[in-house]
Amino acid sequence: MNSTFLDHATPTLRVIDPRGAVCREIAYCRSQTNQVPERRITRFGCDLMGREVTSWDPRLWAKVESGDIPRANLIRKRSFSGTELLTDSVDAGWRVTLLGTADRECHIWDGRGSELQYSYDFLLRLTAVQTRARDEQEKVVERFSYGDTGEQSIFRNQSGRLVRHDDEAGTLRFTQYSLNGHLLKESRQFMESLGVPNWSSDLSLRDKLLMDECFVSVFCYFSSGELRTKVDALGNTQNFSYALSGELKSAQIQASGSDRKICVLVSDISYSAQGQIESEHLGCGAKVTAEYDPQNNRLTRLVVGHGFSDLLQDQRYSYDSVGNVLRIENDVEPESYYKNQKIESGSIYRYDSLYQLVEATGREIDFPVFGPQLPVWQKVPIDPNCLRNYGQRFEYDSSGNQRVRYHSNSPTVRMAVSEWGNRSLGQYEDGSLPTEQEIALGFDANGNQQELSRGQRMSWNVRNQLQKVTVVKREGTGDDEERYFYDGTGRRVRKVHLAVVGNRTIFDQVLYLPGLEIHRCENLEHHVVDIDLGRCRARITQWAQDPPVGVTNDKVTYCLKDYLGSNTLELDECARLISQECYYPFGGTAWHSSRSEVASTYKMIRYSGKERDATGLYYYGFRYYAAWLCRWVSPDPVGTLYGQNLYAMVENRPTSLADVDGLKPGLPDAESHSFQHTNLKKRLEQLDEKSQAAQRFIKERFEPSDFDFKSHLISSTYFHEEGGQRYESWFVNEFHEDIWIFKENYKTKPPRNDRTGAGSADEFYASDVARYQYEVVANQFGFFGRLPSVIKRENVLNYSTLANAVGSSNEVEDLSAAFFANTPNGKSTRRIIEDFDMEAVSVERIKQSGGTVDFLIHVQPKNIKLAQSRYFAENPRGERDRDDIAARSEFFGSEPLKGSFRRGSMDMSHFDRYW
Repeated sequence: MNSTFLDHATPTLRVIDPRGAVCREIAYCRSQTNQVPERRITRFGCDLMGREVTSWDPRLWAKVESGDIPRANLIRKRSFSGTELLTDSVDAGWRVTLLGTADRECHIWDGRGSELQYSYDFLLRLTAVQTRARDEQEKVVERFSYGDTGEQSIFRNQSGRLVRHDDEAGTLRFTQYSLNGHLLKESRQFMESLGVPNWSSDLSLRDKLLMDECFVSVFCYFSSGELRTKVDALGNTQNFSYALSGELKSAQIQASGSDRKICVLVSDISYSAQGQIESEHLGCGAKVTAEYDPQNNRLTRLVVGHGFSDLLQDQRYSYDSVGNVLRIENDVEPESYYKNQKIESGSIYRYDSLYQLVEATGREIDFPVFGPQLPVWQKVPIDPNCLRNYGQRFEYDSSGNQRVRYHSNSPTVRMAVSEWGNRSLGQYEDGSLPTEQEIALGFDANGNQQELSRGQRMSWNVRNQLQKVTVVKREGTGDDEERYFYDGTGRRVRKVHLAVVGNRTIFDQVLYLPGLEIHRCENLEHHVVDIDLGRCRARITQWAQDPPVGVTNDKVTYCLKDYLGSNTLELDECARLISQECYYPFGGTAWHSSRSEVASTYKMIRYSGKERDATGLYYYGFRYYAAWLCRWVSPDPVGTLYGQNLYAMVENRPTSLADVDGLKPGLPDAESHSFQHTNLKKRLEQLDEKSQAAQRFIKERFEPSDFDFKSHLISSTYFHEEGGQRYESWFVNEFHEDIWIFKENYKTKPPRNDRTGAGSADEFYASDVARYQYEVVANQFGFFGRLPSVIKRENVLNYSTLANAVGSSNEVEDLSAAFFANTPNGKSTRRIIEDFDMEAVSVERIKQSGGTVDFLIHVQPKNIKLAQSRYFAENPRGERDRDDIAARSEFFGSEPLKGSFRRGSMDMSHFDRYW
């Protein structure tokens, strides 16, 4: 079907009130060219300052228009500064936050009756986290200890830094830091019991709760900040080397043991001018080659070869103008027939006018499985005559919930969706659908699903993390269950599987350490060293005793990724095939094959490069995904930032978008990347010498910076009292390797005739704060010296900026000139870019769904002149059409601004500058 006709007359419209706030968003949806487009209205309500406080998705707003009065998808109550104090969601429930000094969270309550309490020391550093579930006693589940000024702390560079973190999984100690703040040594001890800890203030009592076994990891860095060596808890040594521009060039491992032989895992990695991997040589002798479209940098071909003529994989990708994948072909697959019909080896995809996947074709095993189980194992290489073609068709409601999934030669799967939200359950075995009451009982007050299937109960902790799943329910005897434990950042660090066999319980667990997994079951133990090698992933399996029949010891498995990061091929040290796997669009396994059925049970990494648990759920980091339901089992922790539907998987575009951690959809090959600046430390030191007063002012007069370990967010606040008035300045930003996000940057100061000289708010600039914050975050997370390719100015409210830049033409040169020369945000950004020895490549503006405006500044270091592709010469970033921008939803929002912008009526009299 020609997508040009399908998309004809289906624009996205936005209705803007006199203040410039979006009050409606209108989209038109159809999946067939002969259909009349269906109008879908998303409604937003704003407060007097133009900030979004309510929102309805198209399905619920249609009920409002028909006379019903449903709750809004999301209701927000904000403080005067804009911080959310109450959120009430039809999917995620309500949540109330009480803020303390410097806007730090003190108490949080939610609809399940749970409470979180945060404690801080006199420097406003987090010292303890207390939780209380409904009808339970309060427990201290986290404690934080910081280095003092003693001789040992100074020697190990621990002064003022976190040195011990007691979390729900055990205790993590940060034993030594480098001069630049990189962590050099850490140790982990796990809890002895499987319960939730209640950490005492007494260190000796805390230590009694821990196992005796201690796992120590050691890290070493180059002077420019890249990781040079990693020694895991079992003594395996990983060594890395980098190109001059900072990209990984090669990696090798020296396994622990008597022989200590060195194994090269990858070498000669080459990159394009945009930082995309073009080729890499694996240690097994295979070569991975990737080709990209020079017009848009999309992956067009992915080849895995061994020798001169032995091709293991040759995938070709075709896209529409928006970036949706239309066809995937694998030229290596042999021609085959099934019941006198030719079996096509490729896959074809079709989308509606909202880019939701509506049809897909591919190959599957003759007896497919549509649930949490895997299909029948096949021996590698798979017999092509065991495969047949399939066709899938998907239907969605106007909220983006998948209602029906048709599958050729298989029963139709239907989903029941709540009338007043997006909570949904699958049909029963007899084909009937759950009622509204059953759907309500199927989720807790925070929107967490309560059962995977009948009898498979799911339990969630106070932080809405999956804590336990009943795998097998038994009457009168114990149940088989799987339990999960997380560290303070929300990352899973322990998994325990309990299986009842007769009168005994088999205890099976996995311990997750930096670059290492320790698997223990009864008298068997094996270790897996996991290393990311770009287009490939190496997993080295080491057995503590003789391995099972059909499994080899100390083997290196090279896991080849497709364009979504899914594990499709596995090769051994001689580039021989270990396993193959093919997936349905939403992540179910269409077929898989391996050398032996025993070996297939040890394959953990599958769809999207994520671990598949015994429950069939995929663990993404912050959420769990049920591939057979095509949706998440809990709402999005970041709220409606990426849409009103908090359960939808990558906006129902699983063939074009990927999710890295369960928080946000984005392009599989992200356009943003980072650069290495080898002399950044020296440059920042020189700038600090020139502005010693400003740096001293920030370090002495600002409140201690607050960290969010999940988002790399740092908040720095300054209070100034003068003339009986109190003036507050705050800077809330995120610093990642590839992108910096400036979220809230306010500087207030008294009227000029009231100001004194020394110690006034004029002692620093936004660029001074940015340098300070970058150094703190980059040193904390170990990427100092890495510079981004994108700087994002988020939710810009400065009227001068909006008036001078929003009204500019869409030509990138005009927008760049207007932004940097005529706007406060642009001038401040220019100073920051210059401080970090970067230059701007282009500027684009993005209109978010809530009506706010973001600016994206594409940058590169001055001392690294990358060859510009023809794409940048003919299609500057600021001139891409709307649909291309819409595909980049990970960090970059939804749509470039079009049309005019009216000034609003926000009172900014107290804000002298807003960067």
